[in-house]
Amino acid sequence: MKCCISCSGLVAFAISLVAATGQAQQQDASPAPFEQEELLKKLATPGEHHRRLDALAGKWKLAVKWRNTPDAKWADSKGEAEYKWILGGRFLLEEFKYDMGGQPMEWLGIYGYDNYQKKYTAVWVDNMGTNTEFAEGQYDPKGPVFSYAGEQDDPATGGKRKFKWVVTVEGQDSVRFDSYDQDPRGKFFKNTEVSASRLRESKRK
Repeated sequence: MKCCISCSGLVAFAISLVAATGQAQQQDASPAPFEQEELLKKLATPGEHHRRLDALAGKWKLAVKWRNTPDAKWADSKGEAEYKWILGGRFLLEEFKYDMGGQPMEWLGIYGYDNYQKKYTAVWVDNMGTNTEFAEGQYDPKGPVFSYAGEQDDPATGGKRKFKWVVTVEGQDSVRFDSYDQDPRGKFFKNTEVSASRLRESKRK
């Protein structure tokens, strides 16, 4: 019995020693205060990914086409948009306005790049509802194209359906926006197409 008690004590001591060693290693692996400060500073600083969005900065004249279903005829409208940098060049504020079948359509968007998650992000709200839409994006320098994907409320089913928002920079003074929705079968179709022409020189950061 004494031997068993001694063995149990040795086992308990060994376990506590391993745990203490692991904790010490974790503490050693943690960044020093100076390194943490440098990391946070790096994550909070706008960089090359943010500068890519600068192609949208400025005021634009819009030629808009939209439809609600894949087989519906396209409706045409005109409008205007403005993109301006906010919060020290960390986010790009979007203001879109156009006439949608006799009703003024307005929305606000905020575009950014998350240095920590390493992805483009977007948030939208508009005057047609009380919901907020979120999307994550990627950048293709060959276009150059920003491609965003997210989910939106689907009141008809009580669930969600996916959407896509694609921004193609065709030139310094020309941008195209394409929005894709899902039909009841889940197939994507283009429901909005916007051709934007720059009204005047962009306000750069």
